Amino acid sequence: MFVRLSRPIEFQAIDEKPVDLIFLLLIPPDAGNEHVAALAAISRRLRDPDFTQRLRKADTAEEVLALFADS
Repeated sequence: MFVRLSRPIEFQAIDEKPVDLIFLLLIPPDAGNEHVAALAAISRRLRDPDFTQRLRKADTAEEVLALFADS
């Protein structure tokens, strides 16, 4: 699940910036380590300032999905 907050929250992040993009991965207990690859892929994309800017400007779920599909 992806959530973009309209008002960022303070979260003591490493970069000291408020958090406005949140991802939630729901993983079954017997899924093994598959979620680690998904988390790593999301993390890599979020380190790209251009990507996060486009993510913040996306107006629809389809646009968000397209951003991740293109990467």
